[in-house]
Amino acid sequence: MDVTLALLCDAANTTAEGKLNILGTFDRIAAREFPVVHPAMSLVLRLSASPAEVGKSRDLAIRILDADGGQLGEIAGQLDVGESLTPGSTSQFQLIFNLPNMSFPSPGRYAFHILVSDDDKGQVSLEVESMPLGEGEADDN
Repeated sequence: MDVTLALLCDAANTTAEGKLNILGTFDRIAAREFPVVHPAMSLVLRLSASPAEVGKSRDLAIRILDADGGQLGEIAGQLDVGESLTPGSTSQFQLIFNLPNMSFPSPGRYAFHILVSDDDKGQVSLEVESMPLGEGEADDN
């Protein structure tokens, strides 16, 4: 199984026809204060399974790590590989993980690691930056 698409965005959905709609992709956010809570984000994945994987079940895990390798969270479940629409071709899966009110404790690089049956298939990085105070704003510290 391979990851053919992985990104963070503001929102995503799929149509009845299977089209993937993605709104507002990003790889960095900025905040003045930490910890910061990002109100709405979605992790979008497209996975491709070979014909040899049809009928198999795979463990899927998304591990969210900070820059030091500390784990902030994990999403885990099972993915059952079914027949593709065209026999003998790859099966495609589009997955959308909505992550409301995601908290980031400090500035730095965060990574969403994608594991299929404990095999690291890739990652999506997010840079969380500290935004300087604007002109006319006072620091209360």
